[in-house]
Amino acid sequence: MFNSHLKFHICFYNQSILDPTIFIGILAASLFTCSLYDAK
Repeated sequence: MFNSHLKFHICFYNQSILDPTIFIGILAASLFTCSLYDAK
């Protein structure tokens, strides 16, 4: 479960590395989704 979650985020990071604003947005979104995963 955690492993697929991590791969999901790495995929996003690789796509967003060229655009810092997208990277920051995705970072915030990933922190939010990680907190949702932790809450379960």
